[in-house]
Amino acid sequence: MKHFKCGKCAKNYKIDSTKVQSRKMVVTCSSCNARNVVRFGPVLVAQSKGKVKKFPLTLGDNTVGRKSDSSQSRIQLEDKFVSRNHANITLEEKDNKLYFFISDLNSKNGTHNKSKVKIKTDIKYPFTLNDFYVVGLTKLSVKYN
Repeated sequence: MKHFKCGKCAKNYKIDSTKVQSRKMVVTCSSCNARNVVRFGPVLVAQSKGKVKKFPLTLGDNTVGRKSDSSQSRIQLEDKFVSRNHANITLEEKDNKLYFFISDLNSKNGTHNKSKVKIKTDIKYPFTLNDFYVVGLTKLSVKYN
């Protein structure tokens, strides 16, 4: 089940995500008639200093970096220990299954796995739903929304 609130009146709704046929759907609120877009699919979950942010992932490369005016990273984190172009999350589809990989982009402070071991630069490491990696002070994990 996916839980969401109407963006206008905050009424709670539940959607059975197993019956959804696409990555997003439009739901019209029965209380205020507002149209709400609900997205489904893989997301990158970034946890830092008690805050949690979710970023939708797309097929191909999803670069992760520090939020700044000069960063061209698709996913920008508010963490001063993250490089402007720190890591890359790659999503590949094969036989109707999604596979996740992470690689460090020669960042200053490195990318560490859950065992606190620094991963090597420019090598694609498998990133499963049970794994997490650390960039700067931010813990990254992937899950389905």
